[in-house]
Amino acid sequence: MNPQRGAALFAVAALAVAASLLAGAPAPARAATGLSAAYQSARQVDPQFRAARYELEAAMQAVPMARAGLLPLLQGTGNYSKITGDRELPTPTGNTVSQNLDYISWAATLQARQPLFNRDAWMRYKQAEQQVAYANAVFAGRENELAVRVSQAYFEVLFAQDLLDITVATKLSYEELVRLARARFGGGEGTRGEVADAQARVALAVAEEIDAKDRLTVSRQALADIAGNVGDIAPLRADWTPTPLQPSALELWNEIARDRSPEIAAQRQNVAVAEYDIQRARSGHYPRLDLIASASESKSETVNVLNQQIRQNTLGVQLAVPIFQGGYFNAATDQAIANKSKEESTLDATTNKVLLDVKRQYLAATNAWSKMAAYEAAVAASEVSLKGAQSGFKAGVRVQADVLDAERILYLSRRDLARSRYDYLVARVKLMSAAGTLTEKDIQDIDRFLVLAR
Repeated sequence: MNPQRGAALFAVAALAVAASLLAGAPAPARAATGLSAAYQSARQVDPQFRAARYELEAAMQAVPMARAGLLPLLQGTGNYSKITGDRELPTPTGNTVSQNLDYISWAATLQARQPLFNRDAWMRYKQAEQQVAYANAVFAGRENELAVRVSQAYFEVLFAQDLLDITVATKLSYEELVRLARARFGGGEGTRGEVADAQARVALAVAEEIDAKDRLTVSRQALADIAGNVGDIAPLRADWTPTPLQPSALELWNEIARDRSPEIAAQRQNVAVAEYDIQRARSGHYPRLDLIASASESKSETVNVLNQQIRQNTLGVQLAVPIFQGGYFNAATDQAIANKSKEESTLDATTNKVLLDVKRQYLAATNAWSKMAAYEAAVAASEVSLKGAQSGFKAGVRVQADVLDAERILYLSRRDLARSRYDYLVARVKLMSAAGTLTEKDIQDIDRFLVLAR
């Protein structure tokens, strides 16, 4: 045997053995990013959420700032001056004597003021507590909003990938149909029109594949903008079946939303803030009482005490009683009352908006549930119809148009089934977000529906 030929055969045999071993060995599992991991990454990466966190941090300072108005105020003042001039003094004879007047003057004072009764400062402090509660409610809404945005972006990537896979599979089926049509035409059984019709479907499938690739690229970028580079994401399990909504009645979701919706809670805090605006405006009619203590030392503070050094300590109370301010505080009170009425009306509008959103997402989830069952039946029926059309076409009892139509119906059914599955999951997240029940555990629970290792 030729040594080179023997070596080549040995190499081929070795490759065949290696291929058989690889085929028999399971592929190493590759971890994929689940929705929960993407959400945790988004909490650190997403610029909108980072801005919301900084907004909350800033709002939290309202309480210590307002508390400062109730705590002692310690203030120190001082001055140092060099004075030059002259002084004229009368003499007993009626003349005047001029005297140079150059001296150093200085003074230092340390004063402490403790409010004993300051209704305006107390109302500011209570109002600040409501403002912090408002900020916390707004931030809770931002957390829910982030979870919704991550879920939408995540499932949009999965849908785009499914759409690309379905489009590629449909294109391959059309290409096989082109091969069959050409074979039939070469054997004198088909027509040139059948070949052209199949080729046209392939061209359309190629165009749809290009669109699907673009959609996948854009959706991946949208997810990366929110959650950063999360790598490969976990697809939905093929055997996943949706779990029913809990609770199942819309009325119960409405009751939950009234109690727990972050939007409604934030607006309730706005009403409370407006109430304290009224109390603050009315505080203008109340007296203010302060305890004041001071210690001062001065030297040559005026020309009358030239070269005299004075130390003085004082302790007392200061009472300020408003008598007439031109009607300012009456007008401010009326303005605050009107603003509170506006916030109460806004609360009604916000409640209506939230309940409408709850109803919208509830219907979206329940309808998606029903659609999934319908599309699953449509896919199963379309697969049977396509196999029948293909068999009939090969046997000569069906025309090529029947096969093409069956292929298209199957493509649309698979696409709509995939869309309805992701629509249900997104609507479920949106519903819990609108009702105020969405937690990190709910996001983690969705990972159970995903293939986290591939």
